[in-house]
Amino acid sequence: MASGKPRAIMLVGSVPLTNSQDVFRTAAEILGDRIKRVPDGETGPRINWVGWQFDVFATNPAFEIVPPDPASYAPLPKVRLRSPGAASSLTIGPLGYARAARDSYAEFARLRDAGVIPRGCRFQVSLPTPLAPVCAFVAPDDQPLVEPLYETRLLAEVDEICAAIPAESLALQWDVAFEVAIWEGLWPVHFTDLKREIIERLARIGNRVPAGVELGYHLCYGDYAHHHFKEPVDAANLVAIASSISPTAHQALDGASQRQVVSLPISVSPPNAASAAVHRRRFPISCGSTPKSRVDRYAEFNAYAIVVIRPCVARSRLR
Repeated sequence: MASGKPRAIMLVGSVPLTNSQDVFRTAAEILGDRIKRVPDGETGPRINWVGWQFDVFATNPAFEIVPPDPASYAPLPKVRLRSPGAASSLTIGPLGYARAARDSYAEFARLRDAGVIPRGCRFQVSLPTPLAPVCAFVAPDDQPLVEPLYETRLLAEVDEICAAIPAESLALQWDVAFEVAIWEGLWPVHFTDLKREIIERLARIGNRVPAGVELGYHLCYGDYAHHHFKEPVDAANLVAIASSISPTAHQALDGASQRQVVSLPISVSPPNAASAAVHRRRFPISCGSTPKSRVDRYAEFNAYAIVVIRPCVARSRLR
């Protein structure tokens, strides 16, 4: 590079290695001080993103299992309430995310203190949005009841994570895939004002992350069987979502101490000559009333620009 400075590299979450120690050591050895935050790789039962959350529902006596829809993008089994009466006593127990984060952070801290992980690198916790496991595994008729209960449980685990890990050592990333599919009109859902309610949900879960913790949103077109649920034409919808989220109302922009990381995917297939101009369009990302000098960043949809990092002001809105 002309400047001679290292370029920051982002790892989204899953890493196909054995355990968190392997992930931390491998990332540190290969990437060195280019990595500013490192996930634990979501190894073991978590390797298939939300797949391990099926057991949370399937082992709950209020639910019964129904077969998957073979025509769906990800033909996974679902659950439904056994009876209308089951709704009144439904509770959602521990999800496992807080426990996994505490265990992995202990290993992260040990390796950082030993000099293996660079000082200043944050431990990254990647979480699905509450809507994701509910859309993936709960029958549509029961989603309006289950989603708020699951969100309450997941946000309680966010509280546990943030209480257990020092803010200056933590980055928390929300993985936003089902919301992108809904925004694109590809996934049925139990609410009607789709874009407004998606942004409200994303802002609400961002608001739960306390000051000092680096906050991220990974906007995703899916990777089931290594295929997107749609090959996007350009990044316009992703930028619309990113521009509409300005999280953490209790975290005022004071000296840019709070950073928001937004990761935008690229097309699996490189654009052909006919569509190259569309794929290279540049879309401004704005952030409410933030001064222009703070938001003059762009998302470019091609093979070279994936990540946008910017300070952000507290607000959620739709353009």
